[in-house]
Amino acid sequence: MGTYRPLYNIRIAHEYFDQNICSALQCRVSPVGQVLLNRRNLLFRQTATNFWTILYDDAGAGPDTRFDVLVLELEISDPAFVLYTQWDGFSLSSAYQLQLPISDEQVEASDAIVKTPNKRRIGATFCTILLQLTEEVCRAAQAGTPQICQLLFHAPEKKWEYLFIQRSEKDIFIERLRLETNSDAMCFEPFGLREEYGQHVLRTVSKNKIPMREHYNFQLNLVSIAEGNNLQKQVFLRNLEHPITGVYLSTETDTFRQVCYF
Repeated sequence: MGTYRPLYNIRIAHEYFDQNICSALQCRVSPVGQVLLNRRNLLFRQTATNFWTILYDDAGAGPDTRFDVLVLELEISDPAFVLYTQWDGFSLSSAYQLQLPISDEQVEASDAIVKTPNKRRIGATFCTILLQLTEEVCRAAQAGTPQICQLLFHAPEKKWEYLFIQRSEKDIFIERLRLETNSDAMCFEPFGLREEYGQHVLRTVSKNKIPMREHYNFQLNLVSIAEGNNLQKQVFLRNLEHPITGVYLSTETDTFRQVCYF
């Protein structure tokens, strides 16, 4: 037995996550793929949160580059994945397939992963990866420059909607309310009244759309501006919680909702 070296690499990147390190998808070997690994003395390892490597024994015969196709499976491990992923026409009930290798190191995931005519079986992963172990794949690995496929997912942009439900007895003048932010990227509409959840709520929505992210550096405060003096204000709520994926659903599809009480 020789030394195990990388044969092919797969990385999954997603704009929603910090540094694009996607933790919502997992790659694994299918039962059929495991048979091929055993036959060709290959290994499959996860080396980072979003990185997987197929390794080969450099003293072994290696794959049969004419016929060998390694079957892998891609699984969604976060049910909220569909909420923070921009993928037109995606359906959890459909089966998808990814053909590798691909000439480009980075590809648009929603383009490279294609829907098959088959329905997704109960308990099956959403995507089957077919990695053909070609002569080019093997030559690149032997040269010390193994091929890699990075699948890039994008996050949608949405307006931020805040609903405020008053529980205190404070006198509120809606025309004086402001949602202040420390970021030039956000600006909110004037407050209005709206019927939601069977009661009247105070509502404001951002004027622009914000890319969905796992974490934000925006700081938001609910304040009331003094009459005739914009420099004086009363702070009702500090450091408002940002909208959380899947907690509150807005009636508008392009809007990300958060509900606060004061």
